[in-house]
Amino acid sequence: MSPYLRARLMVSLLVAVVIVSLYSLFTVPVRMKDMDKPKLTEAAKPNNALKEPVIPLANDQTPVPLSTLKGKIVVVDLWATWCGPCKMSMPEVNDVYNRYKSKGVLVVGLSVDKEDARPQYGIIRKSLDYPTAMAKDTPGVLDFFDTQGSIPAMFIFDQSGKLAASQSGYRPGWMEAVIQDLLKKHT
Repeated sequence: MSPYLRARLMVSLLVAVVIVSLYSLFTVPVRMKDMDKPKLTEAAKPNNALKEPVIPLANDQTPVPLSTLKGKIVVVDLWATWCGPCKMSMPEVNDVYNRYKSKGVLVVGLSVDKEDARPQYGIIRKSLDYPTAMAKDTPGVLDFFDTQGSIPAMFIFDQSGKLAASQSGYRPGWMEAVIQDLLKKHT
Protein backbone atom coordinates (compact mmCIF):
# COMPACT_ATOMS: atom_id res chain seq x y z
CA MET A 1 0.00 0.00 0.00
CA SER A 2 1.37 3.38 -0.94
CA PRO A 3 2.15 5.93 1.80
CA TYR A 4 -0.49 8.25 0.33
CA LEU A 5 -3.25 5.63 0.59
CA ARG A 6 -2.09 4.64 4.07
CA ALA A 7 -2.29 8.28 5.21
CA ARG A 8 -5.77 8.71 3.71
CA LEU A 9 -6.92 5.52 5.40
CA MET A 10 -5.59 6.67 8.77
CA VAL A 11 -7.27 10.09 8.43
CA SER A 12 -10.56 8.43 7.45
CA LEU A 13 -10.32 6.08 10.42
CA LEU A 14 -9.57 8.97 12.79
CA VAL A 15 -12.55 10.95 11.46
CA ALA A 16 -14.83 7.92 11.94
CA VAL A 17 -13.64 7.45 15.53
CA VAL A 18 -14.28 11.13 16.31
CA ILE A 19 -17.77 10.98 14.77
CA VAL A 20 -18.72 7.83 16.70
CA SER A 21 -17.34 9.33 19.93
CA LEU A 22 -19.32 12.53 19.50
CA TYR A 23 -22.46 10.59 18.62
CA SER A 24 -22.11 8.47 21.75
CA LEU A 25 -21.42 11.51 23.88
CA PHE A 26 -24.58 13.31 22.82
CA THR A 27 -27.03 10.46 22.28
CA VAL A 28 -26.24 8.15 25.18
CA PRO A 29 -26.04 10.44 28.22
CA VAL A 30 -24.78 8.53 31.20
CA ARG A 31 -24.66 10.62 34.33
CA MET A 32 -23.60 8.28 37.10
CA LYS A 33 -24.05 10.96 39.78
CA ASP A 34 -27.80 10.98 39.06
CA MET A 35 -28.20 7.18 39.18
CA ASP A 36 -29.33 7.19 42.80
CA LYS A 37 -31.80 10.03 42.29
CA PRO A 38 -34.52 8.93 39.86
CA LYS A 39 -36.60 11.93 38.93
CA LEU A 40 -39.05 13.25 36.40
CA THR A 41 -37.16 14.95 33.60
CA GLU A 42 -38.43 17.78 31.47
CA ALA A 43 -37.84 15.74 28.33
CA ALA A 44 -40.19 12.93 29.35
CA LYS A 45 -43.27 13.65 31.39
CA PRO A 46 -46.89 12.57 31.51
CA ASN A 47 -49.55 14.73 29.95
CA ASN A 48 -51.53 15.60 33.08
CA ALA A 49 -54.57 16.62 31.06
CA LEU A 50 -55.36 12.96 30.45
CA LYS A 51 -56.68 10.67 33.16
CA GLU A 52 -54.51 7.59 32.67
CA PRO A 53 -52.84 5.57 29.97
CA VAL A 54 -53.93 2.20 28.71
CA ILE A 55 -51.26 -0.50 28.72
CA PRO A 56 -51.10 -3.53 26.38
CA LEU A 57 -50.36 -6.61 28.52
CA ALA A 58 -49.58 -9.00 25.66
CA ASN A 59 -48.13 -8.55 22.21
CA ASP A 60 -50.54 -6.54 20.10
CA GLN A 61 -53.54 -7.30 22.36
CA THR A 62 -56.26 -5.10 23.79
CA PRO A 63 -54.79 -2.69 26.34
CA VAL A 64 -56.03 -2.26 29.92
CA PRO A 65 -56.13 0.90 32.06
CA LEU A 66 -53.08 1.45 34.25
CA SER A 67 -55.35 1.57 37.32
CA THR A 68 -56.08 -2.15 36.91
CA LEU A 69 -52.39 -2.93 37.48
CA LYS A 70 -52.12 -1.56 41.03
CA GLY A 71 -49.71 -3.57 43.14
CA LYS A 72 -47.28 -3.91 40.21
CA ILE A 73 -44.40 -1.72 39.12
CA VAL A 74 -45.19 -0.84 35.51
CA VAL A 75 -42.45 0.25 33.11
CA VAL A 76 -43.46 1.75 29.77
CA ASP A 77 -40.62 1.92 27.26
CA LEU A 78 -41.19 4.02 24.13
CA TRP A 79 -38.84 3.11 21.28
CA ALA A 80 -38.53 2.92 17.50
CA THR A 81 -36.93 0.48 15.09
CA TRP A 82 -34.69 3.21 13.60
CA CYS A 83 -33.44 4.47 16.98
CA GLY A 84 -29.88 3.36 17.80
CA PRO A 85 -30.04 4.14 21.55
CA CYS A 86 -33.40 2.31 21.72
CA LYS A 87 -31.83 -0.82 20.28
CA MET A 88 -28.86 -0.45 22.63
CA SER A 89 -31.20 -0.39 25.63
CA MET A 90 -33.29 -3.43 24.67
CA PRO A 91 -30.99 -6.19 25.97
CA GLU A 92 -30.83 -4.46 29.37
CA VAL A 93 -34.58 -3.86 29.48
CA ASN A 94 -35.19 -7.51 28.56
CA ASP A 95 -32.75 -8.73 31.22
CA VAL A 96 -34.25 -6.52 33.94
CA TYR A 97 -37.75 -7.69 32.98
CA ASN A 98 -36.75 -11.34 33.24
CA ARG A 99 -35.07 -10.83 36.62
CA TYR A 100 -37.89 -8.80 38.22
CA LYS A 101 -41.14 -10.07 36.66
CA SER A 102 -41.57 -12.55 39.52
CA LYS A 103 -41.40 -9.60 41.93
CA GLY A 104 -44.36 -7.81 40.36
CA VAL A 105 -42.59 -5.79 37.65
CA LEU A 106 -44.33 -5.45 34.28
CA VAL A 107 -42.45 -4.01 31.31
CA VAL A 108 -44.32 -2.93 28.20
CA GLY A 109 -42.61 -1.73 25.05
CA LEU A 110 -44.40 0.71 22.77
CA SER A 111 -42.98 1.26 19.31
CA VAL A 112 -43.63 4.78 18.03
CA ASP A 113 -42.90 3.67 14.46
CA LYS A 114 -45.12 4.39 11.49
CA GLU A 115 -46.94 1.66 9.59
CA ASP A 116 -44.14 1.15 7.07
CA ALA A 117 -41.82 -0.06 9.88
CA ARG A 118 -44.16 -2.89 10.92
CA PRO A 119 -41.94 -5.64 9.42
CA GLN A 120 -38.88 -4.41 11.35
CA TYR A 121 -41.01 -4.03 14.49
CA GLY A 122 -42.12 -7.65 14.14
CA ILE A 123 -38.53 -8.88 13.92
CA ILE A 124 -37.44 -6.93 17.00
CA ARG A 125 -40.55 -7.93 18.96
CA LYS A 126 -39.72 -11.61 18.52
CA SER A 127 -36.37 -11.06 20.25
CA LEU A 128 -37.98 -9.54 23.37
CA ASP A 129 -39.56 -11.43 26.27
CA TYR A 130 -41.71 -8.53 27.48
CA PRO A 131 -44.93 -7.51 25.73
CA THR A 132 -44.70 -4.92 22.98
CA ALA A 133 -47.18 -3.13 20.76
CA MET A 134 -47.12 -0.42 18.17
CA ALA A 135 -48.31 2.77 19.81
CA LYS A 136 -50.40 3.56 16.74
CA ASP A 137 -52.43 0.41 17.49
CA THR A 138 -53.12 1.52 21.07
CA PRO A 139 -55.50 4.50 20.78
CA GLY A 140 -54.66 7.41 23.04
CA VAL A 141 -51.49 5.97 24.56
CA LEU A 142 -49.19 8.57 23.02
CA ASP A 143 -51.54 11.31 24.16
CA PHE A 144 -50.61 10.45 27.74
CA PHE A 145 -46.83 10.31 27.31
CA ASP A 146 -45.09 13.52 26.27
CA THR A 147 -41.61 12.61 25.07
CA GLN A 148 -41.17 15.92 23.21
CA GLY A 149 -39.79 13.89 20.33
CA SER A 150 -37.03 12.24 22.35
CA ILE A 151 -36.70 8.45 22.45
CA PRO A 152 -36.03 6.11 24.00
CA ALA A 153 -38.27 7.34 26.75
CA MET A 154 -39.12 5.31 29.83
CA PHE A 155 -41.90 5.88 32.34
CA ILE A 156 -41.94 3.90 35.60
CA PHE A 157 -45.11 3.74 37.67
CA ASP A 158 -45.00 2.60 41.30
CA GLN A 159 -47.23 -0.02 42.91
CA SER A 160 -49.97 2.55 43.53
CA GLY A 161 -50.06 3.56 39.86
CA LYS A 162 -48.33 6.93 40.30
CA LEU A 163 -45.49 8.01 38.05
CA ALA A 164 -42.33 7.40 40.07
CA ALA A 165 -39.71 8.32 37.47
CA SER A 166 -39.17 8.95 33.80
CA GLN A 167 -36.18 9.28 31.55
CA SER A 168 -35.42 10.28 27.99
CA GLY A 169 -32.37 8.72 26.40
CA TYR A 170 -30.58 5.56 27.40
CA ARG A 171 -28.76 5.49 30.72
CA PRO A 172 -27.42 2.03 31.54
CA GLY A 173 -28.52 0.86 34.98
CA TRP A 174 -31.08 3.61 35.53
CA MET A 175 -34.18 1.41 35.12
CA GLU A 176 -32.93 -1.25 37.52
CA ALA A 177 -31.93 1.37 40.11
CA VAL A 178 -35.45 2.83 40.07
CA ILE A 179 -37.07 -0.61 40.29
CA GLN A 180 -34.86 -1.64 43.20
CA ASP A 181 -35.71 1.59 45.02
CA LEU A 182 -39.45 1.04 44.49
CA LEU A 183 -39.24 -2.56 45.67
CA LYS A 184 -37.39 -1.48 48.84
CA LYS A 185 -40.01 1.18 49.60
CA HIS A 186 -42.84 -1.32 49.20
CA THR A 187 -41.43 -4.00 51.50
